[in-house]
Amino acid sequence: MVETDDGKVVAFEVKAGERVGGSDFRGLRKLRDSLGGRFVAGIALSLGTRSYTYEDRLHVMPLDRLWRANVPDQAL
Repeated sequence: MVETDDGKVVAFEVKAGERVGGSDFRGLRKLRDSLGGRFVAGIALSLGTRSYTYEDRLHVMPLDRLWRANVPDQAL
């Protein structure tokens, strides 16, 4: 979890699998609902290959995006 000086929060959760389902967001959802407008985003990092928005301010992102440049697959 990262909190800025003005109280805004971004939270991360790391998942061991490729798929992230609704129940995997239980903790991030609870944090979002309790913080209200202070909650900027919750990101579930997974072993999958796609980034997408799951629902309001909750997102899925492949773990390797933390260190891999955004390079088209053909260039690899």
